[in-house]
Amino acid sequence: MTVDPFDLLVLQIVARGGIMVQDQITDRIAQENAEQLFGRSRNLEASLRRLQVQGYLELRPVVYSAATASPGNVEDVAIRVGKKVFDRAYYVTQRASGEFNMALPPSVRESFLEHHLKTLDAAHRLERRFRDQGCEILSFKLESDLIRERSSGKVFDHRGMALGKFPDAVLTVRHPDGREESINIEYVSSKYTDQMIREKHDQFTGKTTWAASNEETANRVERITGGGEVLLV
Repeated sequence: MTVDPFDLLVLQIVARGGIMVQDQITDRIAQENAEQLFGRSRNLEASLRRLQVQGYLELRPVVYSAATASPGNVEDVAIRVGKKVFDRAYYVTQRASGEFNMALPPSVRESFLEHHLKTLDAAHRLERRFRDQGCEILSFKLESDLIRERSSGKVFDHRGMALGKFPDAVLTVRHPDGREESINIEYVSSKYTDQMIREKHDQFTGKTTWAASNEETANRVERITGGGEVLLV
């Protein structure tokens, strides 16, 4: 089946993020300068419906904190009830993976889905900032990608293999001066204990940008890690 170029871009964006809500897809399309390529008239909702009918996308209902709203007009795609947002998340199907050589979505538990979405929000904000600074985005890898790379070609014994602690994502950029840099991205919810934060900080290598669910958690992260950037998402 021939796929519309704009629809293919939407598939590529969703595959890269694993599981994404519509607002995040909209933000990503803006960052990809899709309007210059396809024009302002392209309708994302129509594209998402078409891709579902064609069997390339699946829809997954999601409920998350209103504070997690990604850049864009959340009111257009979600219903706020108290402090919760009822929204729709999308992921690529086995068919899309097979026909277009796209990675299948990570297996995200319901209890971890909000964590995943907030990680994407933090990553999108960082990417937008780096692009504004004239940097080139070289790669973006989720924790599942990092684990897959580390374990590739290795044999697991009956005890399994200690892989260590991975950040939620890693963003690699090239600065205008040619220097390449990888930035860990780690989201911390209010449920994280001080010990959990300390263990992650001690095992990560390189620069880490932390993301937190509220100011109290952000202050804890700053205190435990000795400073550094903390985004509120």
